[in-house]
Amino acid sequence: MPSFLIVSDAEDFRVLLAQLLAIEWPDVEVEDWELRSEDKTPTPWPRIDLVLLDCGASHSEGLEWLRGTPASPERPPIIALTDPEDSEAEAVTLGASACLSRRDVSRVRLTAAINAVLQRQIAGEASAEFAVASEKTLLLSELGVESLPSATVADPPGSGDHARIKIDGYQVIRELAKGGMSIIFLANHLRAGTTVALKVLDEKLLEDEQFITLFIREYGLIASIQSRYVVKIYDQGFTDLNAYIVMEYFCHGALKDRLKSRAFARHEAMAVFYEILMSLRDIHAHGIVHHDLKPQNIMFRSDGGLALIDFGISTRLDTEPKQAVLGTETILGTPHYMSPEQCAGRQGDHHSDLYSTGAILYEMLTGAKPFTARDWTTLLRQHISAPIPRLPAQLSAYQALVDRLLAKRPEDRYQSASEVLDTVDRSFVPHTA
Repeated sequence: MPSFLIVSDAEDFRVLLAQLLAIEWPDVEVEDWELRSEDKTPTPWPRIDLVLLDCGASHSEGLEWLRGTPASPERPPIIALTDPEDSEAEAVTLGASACLSRRDVSRVRLTAAINAVLQRQIAGEASAEFAVASEKTLLLSELGVESLPSATVADPPGSGDHARIKIDGYQVIRELAKGGMSIIFLANHLRAGTTVALKVLDEKLLEDEQFITLFIREYGLIASIQSRYVVKIYDQGFTDLNAYIVMEYFCHGALKDRLKSRAFARHEAMAVFYEILMSLRDIHAHGIVHHDLKPQNIMFRSDGGLALIDFGISTRLDTEPKQAVLGTETILGTPHYMSPEQCAGRQGDHHSDLYSTGAILYEMLTGAKPFTARDWTTLLRQHISAPIPRLPAQLSAYQALVDRLLAKRPEDRYQSASEVLDTVDRSFVPHTA
């Protein structure tokens, strides 16, 4: 089985690539690195057959990483995943074996690119002979893969100046975040004079009925929830080039940002945990399962209160099977926070959200994720069968709570967010909500 290294700052994109690789090679070994300016390239290189390097416009550090990775017999071939055409030429100059447009990433194209590069590697051909094709695509003619119709249209949101995004009534200020399917921009509502967040669907997906359906569904799901613990949503619309959702802007960022540097004090962790439970109580009462609860999707308002965002893969309990909504080749969550049933490819319900909450609580208390591994396959197996990790002795009072939240079988977990709230109220100090 081949082994791959994925290097990208965008977690959603890393997970997308890992999922596509796992579909083609079920036993694949995948290691992923978060790309940061201070990251060093490995010396010596680990046993890696190929590197997938994110060199999109919003991730220019990718080119810097490549620039700092001198060619050597030990260095594996590198496929650069790019947005603008000028970065393709630079990536090849810096030693990339091939370039694939970020917007053309699919199982077929990614597999064709990897196979072509590895075959040339085996044949002993120099990577310099692997030239970049025109029209911003990865050597699609050489690989025998037809170019997507979108390969000759304008770049997707986020690949160039944010001023390209033209939506009546809004002035786009800057990009806030970028995921596998959409980009979120900070914008001004010109008439109201307020600051909002614009979630813009990647242009290439406008021709994909499944993704349009998911985008429309997300607006409907959020709009149906009456809760202070859920992002406020204001509008949804379409232009010739964009589908967008207008939503609340969170000036105090995400839980992920607060977890980067430290574990939380116990009272702080429990206060945040309590509000996460309140959010789950409310969305589950509306018959909705989030399916992708993680620190990136928990945001803070200026008053310190939190709200859930990103209902793109959420479903309604008992009325909307997840597989029917998402299909069979779609990411089912984020591996560090996925429940055992999600990891095994089974339908998740509200118990899965509670498991994810347990993983987040563990991380807030300790500063570490409950399960870690060098590749996604091993990580998923740990969720399914590895023993629940022990908290440090000074946190032992929380072990029973964590154990039940992270139980392998859904029926062994708490049966509702309200039940967990009752336990917290009885066993721990009071928390505001």
